Amino acid sequence: MMKSLGEDWQRFRYLLRQTPTRGFDEALQINMLLGGLRVQSKLMLDASVGGKISLKTPREAIEIDH
Repeated sequence: MMKSLGEDWQRFRYLLRQTPTRGFDEALQINMLLGGLRVQSKLMLDASVGGKISLKTPREAIEIDH
């Protein structure tokens, strides 16, 4: 069963809250998330933000789901 991008994002956020993030700044957190996504999910994410998510600042990327 494929998970949705939203489910992936929520799980990632949950894991970050459960894990000490010493040394994991926002940019690294975003890179870890993007590195774990399937190509199709990355394409969907890029389309939903109107460009490449990798070109957003870490703060812009984190605030997308708000």
